[in-house]
Amino acid sequence: MKKSRVRVLTLMIAFVMLLGQFSFAEGLDVVTISGEGIESPLSLSKEDLLAVPAEGQIEDEYIYNSRTGEKSVMVKGVSLKYVLVEMLGLGLTDGEVHFTAADGYPIDPQELEDVLSDDLKYVMAYEIDGESIDNDEDATTDEIVVYRKVKTEGEFGTVFKLVVDIEVKANKNIVTLAGDGIEGSLSLSMEDLLAVPAEGQIEEEYIYNTKTGEKSVMVKGVSLKYVLVEMLGLELTDGQVHFTAADGYPIDPQTLEDVLSDDLKYVMAYEIGGMAIDNDEDATTDEIVVYRKVKTEGEFGTVFKLVVDVEVKAEEPVIEEPVVPAVFTDITEEFNYAATAISVMAEKGIINGVGGGLFAPGREFTRAEFAKIMVLSLGYELADYDGSFSDVNNNDWFAPYVQAAVESGLFKGYTDGIFKPNQTINRQEMATVAGRGAIALGLVDEARVKIFVMEKSDFLDKENVADWAANYVAWLEDQGAFTEIAGEEFLPTQVVIRAEAAVMVYNTLLAQ
Repeated sequence: MKKSRVRVLTLMIAFVMLLGQFSFAEGLDVVTISGEGIESPLSLSKEDLLAVPAEGQIEDEYIYNSRTGEKSVMVKGVSLKYVLVEMLGLGLTDGEVHFTAADGYPIDPQELEDVLSDDLKYVMAYEIDGESIDNDEDATTDEIVVYRKVKTEGEFGTVFKLVVDIEVKANKNIVTLAGDGIEGSLSLSMEDLLAVPAEGQIEEEYIYNTKTGEKSVMVKGVSLKYVLVEMLGLELTDGQVHFTAADGYPIDPQTLEDVLSDDLKYVMAYEIGGMAIDNDEDATTDEIVVYRKVKTEGEFGTVFKLVVDVEVKAEEPVIEEPVVPAVFTDITEEFNYAATAISVMAEKGIINGVGGGLFAPGREFTRAEFAKIMVLSLGYELADYDGSFSDVNNNDWFAPYVQAAVESGLFKGYTDGIFKPNQTINRQEMATVAGRGAIALGLVDEARVKIFVMEKSDFLDKENVADWAANYVAWLEDQGAFTEIAGEEFLPTQVVIRAEAAVMVYNTLLAQ
């Protein structure tokens, strides 16, 4: 911040020295420039404009439209961008530029982004077609006209006459909404939110949960559904809504179905408990917090603070491809023991290749991958991920498989709230999950599995099998599930490869 001020002051001093030769007598100023992001106002006379260095001068043809047709003039003047950036050190990039005309004629505010565009070339013209400007019919006064290049064919409003004051204003928009199914985007300020019609306003109690217990607040705000559907014409119903927080705090994507639910009532709150919101501890800025109703008792994650961006994303369509018998070129003699299992499971769509006609039978298998083939083998429906694990996100491909596997009791997470989806799975873990699957499928009673113990196992390293896996390993050994996988030793902590995973699931669940 200090460096920025020094730069601005240096530019100002240099500019004042440069213009020291000019007359600043009362009444000779043509235009005054001020506003946010500018250290102090600057008033310029015609002599000052003429004295601006060559790199700030513009001499160019400008085409504009009038009621009588298209017109063209040769313009001489000073680049407005040059004055704002080089002479006044403007650092602001998001806002509006407001022009005041001497005769009071209204001029639409211009986007600061446009004013700073090298293509649009906003110019403070002091000469047109070789002559001084005289729109007020008073030859004793100097005037400027601001021109800009035409953006779209036939566009009006590119010429602003008798400009005497130029003011930069920062955008006060709080939140921007955009995305699939929405034409363009919509930025809303606090004034915009307050001006939303009564049918789009919400004033209601919202209950939410924190680590210290249940809390309740009276919320005033605007219905997010109303803005998306009534104001933006959203027709999309299947997808996700992504929220961006000003402080970068991650917010889980919400299903569009939930956001459009009349029961959950997503609200862009601008007032809580009768007071304006101030989560960033800056009383000069407006903020919103998005609330929704609690779906399930004790649920967390129903309050999203400092939301500045709301984006709708369509659900990617699922293309159902016909299942054809899989022919993999890398099932070599070494992996012949798994050929039948791989072929059957591939035809059923339970297990896939890795592309290029390859299966990669010797590649290691992860917990997430094993969760997927178990869920598919058992015919379970995929489940919406509830955010239980800190290392699993909604948009992870494996999230619905993990959720289904955990809900059905096939898998458990770790005590620190993680699932470790990308961690390789070992043999005793695989056996435990496969055994649970067999019980769930009704192939064996849990009580019967508990009869089998490792003390009667033929594996030489049976004492190395963990207690929590012992009954499952012993039962599966008795069923011959490990015939092609293990020899004299079971090697309980050895990492499972893709061929072994296929055989394990096939032998336990599919070959019955």
